[in-house]
Amino acid sequence: MDDPILTAVAVALSTRAVEGASVEPASAGDDDRVVGLRRALADAAAREPDFDQELRRRWQNFHQTTARADAVTDTVAGPVVQARDVSGGVHVGLPPQQPRP
Repeated sequence: MDDPILTAVAVALSTRAVEGASVEPASAGDDDRVVGLRRALADAAAREPDFDQELRRRWQNFHQTTARADAVTDTVAGPVVQARDVSGGVHVGLPPQQPRP
C-alpha cells in the first residue's frame, strides 16, 4: 500500500541522506532506496502503532513548520519596501535632478 505520509517521509529521509553524502540524488519515484525505506517504515508502523502515531504526528508538525517558512506576513504602517529573491541592483530614493536647459 502506498501511504502518502510514509512515502513523503521516506523521500525526505533518503533525499537528505543522499544530499549529506554529496551524491547526485536519483529521482524520488525511481529510487530503490525510497521504496525500501517506505516499506521498512510501513512494516515498523504496522508492528508498532505507537511508532506509527508518533511518526505521523512529527511529520505533520514538520510539514506545517516548513509550509509556514515561506509565508510572509507584514504588519507595518508607513512607507515600506519589501523584496524577495532580488538579482541585480536595487535603488531606493528619488531620481537625481536633471539640469534644466
